[in-house]
Amino acid sequence: MVWPKAHILIIEDDPNIAEFLAEVLRRHNANYEVDSALDGPSGLAMLDAKEYAVVILDYILPGLNGLQVLEKIRTKHPQVPVLFVTGMGNEDVAVRALKGGAADYITKSPDYIDTLPFVVDQNIVKHAQERDRFQLLEKLTREYRRVEVLAEASYQLRPELDRELGKSPEEMLRLLDRLSEDQYVLREFRDTLILCPHCQSHRTKVQYRCPECNSYEIAKGIAIEHYECRHVDFMQSYKVGPEEALRCPECGKRLKQIGVDYRKIGSYYRCRHCLKFFGVPLDSHRCQKCGESFETKDAVWGTLWAYRINEERRIEPAPAAPSLAPIAQFLEGHGFQVAFQTTAAGKAGIVHHFDLVARRRRDLRAPPDVVADLVQATAQVPSQPVLAMYAKAVDVGPKQALVFAIPAAAPEARRAAERYRILLIEGRTPDELALRLRDQLR
Repeated sequence: MVWPKAHILIIEDDPNIAEFLAEVLRRHNANYEVDSALDGPSGLAMLDAKEYAVVILDYILPGLNGLQVLEKIRTKHPQVPVLFVTGMGNEDVAVRALKGGAADYITKSPDYIDTLPFVVDQNIVKHAQERDRFQLLEKLTREYRRVEVLAEASYQLRPELDRELGKSPEEMLRLLDRLSEDQYVLREFRDTLILCPHCQSHRTKVQYRCPECNSYEIAKGIAIEHYECRHVDFMQSYKVGPEEALRCPECGKRLKQIGVDYRKIGSYYRCRHCLKFFGVPLDSHRCQKCGESFETKDAVWGTLWAYRINEERRIEPAPAAPSLAPIAQFLEGHGFQVAFQTTAAGKAGIVHHFDLVARRRRDLRAPPDVVADLVQATAQVPSQPVLAMYAKAVDVGPKQALVFAIPAAAPEARRAAERYRILLIEGRTPDELALRLRDQLR
């Protein structure tokens, strides 16, 4: 992917370590701009002055410790993901940090310098996607009732939300599709459009031309044929005098009775250039953007989709993400090594994201023992997260795939979990989920 510039803040009391970490991140990604602070108050002041994509926060700091700084960051800057750094043997501190709202934690193991850049990558991408998703949803809810997207051959939006939100049309379409999958917006077929094969624009105009000389100068009218002289012309040409009596413009004879003197042919076309009459003109299209003309057979056909807010799932203030710490404690107590907000590669070469991955062995090339996603809903978690977990699990091949549902799962989610052998754990809190997981694995 093409990485945008991202500002990263390191809060670390040792200036040599801070500069070393900053250099590691800059070498990993040239678009990373890294600042450092030597204590909590300095870091908080920098957060007030600049927007950061992620904060790397050490536990050991002068004055306020990392947990106290984390609490203040979550209060003043809840949207910024915090990666909490602890020493070896301080796993209890890491659990407290996760409970306090840290997005992830890193233990200062011998290889943590190699791991850090990839953990930073994952959190920046994940939180940027969530921010974009809810920014779009909020704008749709407050300002627009419907968005139309021309999704074939070119991506064009009405209204032009891509410009308003600083995203490409392709990125906006992916965001809309994600919102549609989560049923925040509903996608409906709107229309089929003709697109210019030269520039892909939908701003095309149908043009009609004479089948004899290809001139676009054609007129339409009701045609009459005089039986006696076989002259054909528009009715207006036969009308003469104040009473608009019909007289043949070719032979001059008056037409008295339809069916006897003349017949009405109906709608007909006449070319002003070659003066030929014809029943059906040829059609073509002219692009109003690039000016090129093209035949219907050469046109590109595009689908216009409409996305509208699902009133049953109007946006609400996003709840704080529930902590996975109690579940991780249970798994670690059974000999698992647990990673949060991480990825696992599948047999098809696709890298899948999971909220939790647990292994008994450190071999990252082997399939994980446990993969899990935690889903929170206002009332009931639908079946979509279960189906998504099934698709990921088939590719990754874990021994056990779990979906944790807060506060409960819908009946269709339970049926899907039973059918696809996904372990579905329901509970009102993470602690309750951990207890029910223990009961399930007995």
